[in-house]
Amino acid sequence: LGQQLDPGRPEYTLNRATAHVEILKLHADTPVDDGELGRIVVTDLHNYAMPLIRYDTGDLGRFALSPDGSPDRTRLARVEGRTADQIFDTEDRPVSPHILVAFFWRYPGIHQAQLEQTDRGTYILRLNALPDVATDDIVTELRGVLGASAAVAVERVDGIPVLRSGKRRPVVSSYRP
Repeated sequence: LGQQLDPGRPEYTLNRATAHVEILKLHADTPVDDGELGRIVVTDLHNYAMPLIRYDTGDLGRFALSPDGSPDRTRLARVEGRTADQIFDTEDRPVSPHILVAFFWRYPGIHQAQLEQTDRGTYILRLNALPDVATDDIVTELRGVLGASAAVAVERVDGIPVLRSGKRRPVVSSYRP
């Protein structure tokens, strides 16, 4: 649907010749406000074997903005992960899963980590880490991203389960605002 024309930039130029791309609100089938993160939905009537009509890709993204601040529907500013991986801070604002993955890289004693949101402002941090990793410091820093009132329970685990794809999910959410 899109190509990254400049590998140094996160933008994707959309293939508008064969597909119509919309970005809809996370929990409604209405367009997002300018610059807002939403669900990427595609209509493609050129594929005769399997036409797509408002197909929800499961990805999150936002349109790029033109210099005048209006949305540029020919480009995606970025793709932010999957809807199943979307967590929210204590004020129900979306938090990019990429921020959290980069956050855990800063701790060399963490082998694997997974953050699950179970309710508004309630999280479980699963850590497969060396015993000397200071979980209190990690929780304090996480509250800087999630909100000062975030309730973060820490579980030490032997490993994070692997999906059939061979990947591990660093972020899981069963909460929807």
